[in-house]
Amino acid sequence: MKFSNKTKAVLFGILVLMLFLFIQLLSGIAGGIVSTVFMMISSEGAIDFNEIIIKAQPYILFVTELICILVFGIWYYLKYVKTSTGQRQSDSGSASIFSIRSLSLIICYTMVSFCIALLLSDTVTKLWPASHELFSSLISKVMGENSLVGYVTIILLAPISEELAFRGVILRNSERVFGLTGCIVLNAILFSIMHLNPLQCIYVIPIAVMLTYLAYKYNTVLASIIAHIINNSLGVLIPLFLNREIKTTEIILVMIIFAVPIYLLSDKRNTLRTAAENS
Repeated sequence: MKFSNKTKAVLFGILVLMLFLFIQLLSGIAGGIVSTVFMMISSEGAIDFNEIIIKAQPYILFVTELICILVFGIWYYLKYVKTSTGQRQSDSGSASIFSIRSLSLIICYTMVSFCIALLLSDTVTKLWPASHELFSSLISKVMGENSLVGYVTIILLAPISEELAFRGVILRNSERVFGLTGCIVLNAILFSIMHLNPLQCIYVIPIAVMLTYLAYKYNTVLASIIAHIINNSLGVLIPLFLNREIKTTEIILVMIIFAVPIYLLSDKRNTLRTAAENS
């Protein structure tokens, strides 16, 4: 059976998703075994396996993300940076994102998508309260007792590993046959499935759209890595410092505030303004 190029791109994305999940599964199993053996050797009394997993989970996830960064980082570099054969297949936009205008747009896009995601998650939580409890339980397992390891994993390592896999390898491969819209749809679906949690699957859709757009627009995974780190930092630090639920009116106000600079700095608007000034 001969597949079309678009079908091959979709299958490739699914395989990368499966590899990403397989690495996490394998690392989790290996980490659990190592932790259990270590506790059996060092402990003289009865062993509580549930307690072992709870204590070891943050460290297991920390190592898992490092492995994903190594695997997909090497893959991305060798395939799409060092040996690129076309302009859109390379990481040629790395230098351009460090201008004030580009960084401002990245921050604004991130804030808007973060607000949209909050509104979506609030809606889902009201319709299905149990989803919020499940999500909170997963976050607490990641954070564990050693919050520093948890913070580093969620804020820094997870964004880098996920971006290298999804907005790196998958996007660079799919953009050969798909335009921006096709890449966004494929990436959003795969990224949503990867989270394996009902609330997160819906929550991450606007974020995935934003991250894919930025990586495509600036032609570098660095753009989406920066945005992803900002997004995760907001998700972790705002509840920590605010110490209360964010009001819907506050979310909408912040979204509008950061949407205005996107309009003012947008390429299309600037192009039209330049054309009007030259006419």
